[in-house]
Amino acid sequence: MTHHYQKVAEWSGFGIGPHEVILMADGRLVVGVGGVHTFGREPLNLESMQPSLTYLSAQGEVLEQITLPDRHLSIRHLAHDGDNTVLCGQQYRGQPDDYPPLVAMHTGTGPLKPLQAEPEQWARFNHYIASIAATDEWILATSPPGNCYGIWSKATGELVELAALADASGVVVRHGAFQISSGSGKIILQSAPELSQSHMSNVMWDNHWSAI
Repeated sequence: MTHHYQKVAEWSGFGIGPHEVILMADGRLVVGVGGVHTFGREPLNLESMQPSLTYLSAQGEVLEQITLPDRHLSIRHLAHDGDNTVLCGQQYRGQPDDYPPLVAMHTGTGPLKPLQAEPEQWARFNHYIASIAATDEWILATSPPGNCYGIWSKATGELVELAALADASGVVVRHGAFQISSGSGKIILQSAPELSQSHMSNVMWDNHWSAI
């Protein structure tokens, strides 16, 4: 804003397909690098894709790159908990009958830690996480093609709720509670697992949501 929204820098050299970037409290940037090279919407490099969670300095220097064991998990959507924990939601570009974990957590050191759910529960998400957010206790991730969202315990990484929501789209945290949108216009306020209220809006929401 100090430059009136003018472009002041351009950084590259950390992978193909950077999808989302978030700013950490200490000034570092975290980039979800999807790793997929496309022509239009056609993927060209699924067998050689190299997704990563990439940390950059405020000057654009690569500080660290973390990868998942399965290269077909394209890292796309990010969130942090206000501290040092980063959450990432993936799109799986591998075999259609495989259902690997689609959400992972990074606490600043060590590898990415996949969150836990049974394969049949991951199957509900239809290989795609569209938006993710975290409170002090919970992690929530949405899936429009799966028409659902899941809530995990941040402490244990275990899935505690899997709820239906048609075209589940964006999620943000405001005042310690989740606000979830849908492409149908529905808004859900979820303060804890199994504790929610909803109303309809006149907006067909997308999945890229930010609390301002």
